[in-house]
Amino acid sequence: MTLYMNDTPSLGYLGERKSFLRVLTNYLSKITELKQKNKELHHITETQKRIISILAHDVRNPLASIKNIIELKQSDILDTSDAAKMMDMVARQLNNTIEMVDNIVNWGQLHLQHRNLQLEYFDLNLLVERIFGSESLKSIAKHNKLINNVPQGTVICSDERALEFILRNLIGNSNKYTEGGNIIVDIEQAGVKTIFSVTDTGIGMPAEKINELLNNHTCQSTPGTNEEKGNGLGLMLVKEFVSRLGGSMTIESMLNKGTKFMIEI
Repeated sequence: MTLYMNDTPSLGYLGERKSFLRVLTNYLSKITELKQKNKELHHITETQKRIISILAHDVRNPLASIKNIIELKQSDILDTSDAAKMMDMVARQLNNTIEMVDNIVNWGQLHLQHRNLQLEYFDLNLLVERIFGSESLKSIAKHNKLINNVPQGTVICSDERALEFILRNLIGNSNKYTEGGNIIVDIEQAGVKTIFSVTDTGIGMPAEKINELLNNHTCQSTPGTNEEKGNGLGLMLVKEFVSRLGGSMTIESMLNKGTKFMIEI
């Protein structure tokens, strides 16, 4: 009887210890869950701040300019010739602003919904053809030929939306700086890596511009062949998504010869 009586406190202690460990485990689990939720909330907040910043600086000003031009036209201050020139400016600014908003929306959706990139198999040739379809009117206006050198039936594994965002921006950028030339999309294997390239026969860029694009967090855009204005936002977001895919970007270019963007993933 003495043995059992002496063990009773030990059994009670073990029971209390197990209960305490359960409470502690639940507590730590709650802390981990709260930290994760706080991290997600911080991510969403920072994304919203960035979108608001972009909208404030890069969308508001073009829209204000467009509004001023329309008001001048309505007030009959401008004659017919000046009004036509101004409306042409409005059209160019609208195109640039729409492209900018599309970039912001796509970036925001991908950034919020695809923080963990969704890898899946898809047909790259069909993806490039889809992008060419949406860029065809712009390329026709610039007398550019879009060439898809990705073999039919080429299936790759990546995040399709992220890669579409990257290629669409690079193709659009090539069209902006090319007139009466070619824009070519290629793919090649380099060991376990895949290299996507977008090559144009446009105006090219100097070495210092390449360095700015690759190494700076911001980039001052230069006008296109039809004086299309830009803000460098598209290529900055391209760099971000290439990084998230675990890849790298290189650029080869010669003035008046063309530019080649290469994405290695």
